[in-house]
Amino acid sequence: MFPETPQSAIVLLCSTDDASRARGVQVVAEVYWTVIYRHLRRRFHMPPEQAEDVSQAFFLHLVETDLFSAYDRANARFRTYLRHCLDNFAIDTHRKASSKRRRAIENDLDFASVEASLAAEASDPSSFDRDWIRHVAEVAVERTLVALERNNKAKHAELFRRFHLHDEVPSYQSVADELGVTVTDVTNWLHAARREFRTVALSLLREITASEEEFADEARDVFGIDVVRSKSVGSAT
Repeated sequence: MFPETPQSAIVLLCSTDDASRARGVQVVAEVYWTVIYRHLRRRFHMPPEQAEDVSQAFFLHLVETDLFSAYDRANARFRTYLRHCLDNFAIDTHRKASSKRRRAIENDLDFASVEASLAAEASDPSSFDRDWIRHVAEVAVERTLVALERNNKAKHAELFRRFHLHDEVPSYQSVADELGVTVTDVTNWLHAARREFRTVALSLLREITASEEEFADEARDVFGIDVVRSKSVGSAT
């Protein structure tokens, strides 16, 4: 039910080792880059190119500095502290009138697709947390599908897509008929895929939270999973 605890990206970010800190940035970038870009576009009204530059520069800033050495997990969730650091960085960048483009991480970030979605949404400066929750769920889904495919469970992945990623939810019988399997197969494989998603989702949250309390809070807020109650039930049985 509960995956092995992965190394927290927050711990890595606070490391004095450059390689460890860079790894922490990679994990944070995976979860936060689109949220950060949206926040810069909305709150600071940056044009697309400037928001892209500042996003990249902020991630590089995380690699080069000990920005999170002052983070106190008892005072705020990590995402709240990160937003505070981002706001300060954006204000400082604006003051310096810096438009120098800098690449911070290895993977190419698809700013164009984010920009397209922004164009269809109303401006909402307070949407950082909502964007973060949505993107964490998206990352968890992507990791789940990759894990299923890697483990030769292509049908499990396909069932997860059909029942959770499509607008219309099909019937078990219709899917079974189409795939040439039994309804029991569909039920069992979908259950296994959902279990994999839960494992992946909780593992992801472990990477991007700084304490057991924050992990439990985020698990409840993002995925509706009460890990404290689940552990209590597991211990009792």
